[in-house]
Amino acid sequence: MKENTLGDNIKAIRLSLGLSQSDFAQKLNVGRTTIGHWETNYSSPSIPMLKNIKKTFNVTYDEIIDGV
Repeated sequence: MKENTLGDNIKAIRLSLGLSQSDFAQKLNVGRTTIGHWETNYSSPSIPMLKNIKKTFNVTYDEIIDGV
C-alpha cells in the first residue's frame, strides 16, 4: 500500500474544503502553479508556508504531514 505523500495530503485538505487550486492559492497568497507543484511533489512548501497552511485552514501538522 502506497504511503500518502505531502502533496497527496495537501490536495486532500484542499478538496475537503471544496476549494479549487486557484482558490487555495489565493488564500495563501501564492500562484496556482505553486499549488500544482506541491500536489504533484514537484516542490514542497517551506516551513513558514506549512505554518500558514495550518493557521489559514485550521488543520494540524499531522494532517499536513501524515494525512491523519
